Amino acid sequence: MRRLAVMTVTAAMVLVWEGPARADDPPVVTATPQRDVFYPVQDGYQDSVKVRVLSNETGEGSYEVLDGAGAVVRDAQAFPVAADVPTWAPRFSPDEGAIPAGSYTIRVSVLDSGGSTTTVDVTVTASAAKLVTKRATVRTRARKTELDRYVGSCSKLASPSSHGWRRSQGYYSRAKCGRGGKPSIVATTNFLWLPPSIENDYGRQGLRVGITGTKARKRAEAHIVLGIYRKSDNDFTHRRVVRSSRNQVRTTMLTGVSNRQYIRTTAEGRAYVVFGAGLTEGSRFDVKSFEARVWRTYLLEPDGTIIVPRADLPGGTPRSVPPIDLRLTTD
Repeated sequence: MRRLAVMTVTAAMVLVWEGPARADDPPVVTATPQRDVFYPVQDGYQDSVKVRVLSNETGEGSYEVLDGAGAVVRDAQAFPVAADVPTWAPRFSPDEGAIPAGSYTIRVSVLDSGGSTTTVDVTVTASAAKLVTKRATVRTRARKTELDRYVGSCSKLASPSSHGWRRSQGYYSRAKCGRGGKPSIVATTNFLWLPPSIENDYGRQGLRVGITGTKARKRAEAHIVLGIYRKSDNDFTHRRVVRSSRNQVRTTMLTGVSNRQYIRTTAEGRAYVVFGAGLTEGSRFDVKSFEARVWRTYLLEPDGTIIVPRADLPGGTPRSVPPIDLRLTTD
């Protein structure tokens, strides 16, 4: 006599069978979806879903897909199932536009050698979001980006700067005395969180780091050095001298930076860059803000909602800080 068991489970449920199975008992089956949400737009990002099946008996597996109204949108697909061996059912990968966004039931059945069948339902959601890659800019007031500082005995790092901008910083060499060398140096190590991107993918190139500011008030001219720390060895590279001879606030960018060599991630997976700014030789420069520009990838819903998995990672400041390279201040 054949016996049929039908049950509905979620990914968090585990079915446990205690005691030996009788010959006419249906197989004990669990089914777990690969993901709860998929994006059938066929752009290469999670545009399909499959189910992991585990049975306590060898048999013949099959599955079909039903929409929210119970209509079949994919006919039964067969696959073999071995006892106590996890098996991936064939992938459900609908053509773009073949199914609307919504909730779908993947109905998995296992037929054992004795003719008994167990059926398990799992629920997944199809989203209409599409993958988008677009340039993004993050701009932060200078004081909020500081990780570390070196201020010589004759110098000063002031906040706000002489222009009075909120959370700006004034790098003032020889503000207290006229000595040269290390006493005249003002330097900081800084960081910027990057806007979240799917799988922290920012491409190979396109990272830019910039500084916005001008010479301090009552100064005829000034300069400041900007550069970025490479993540592999914390070497200070792409050094650029930014000069100002007029009271005009402008942004200067570092370009040609390799994303993979300079974009870092925290242990939690949040992406950031570390760079530095500094001066010496009596220069006095007011920094209003720093910024970073990258190409990032995210999911865009039809209503304009942006989705980036793991976008809610903790903030704060990075725990690993490169030592300040005082050579960066040399004009």
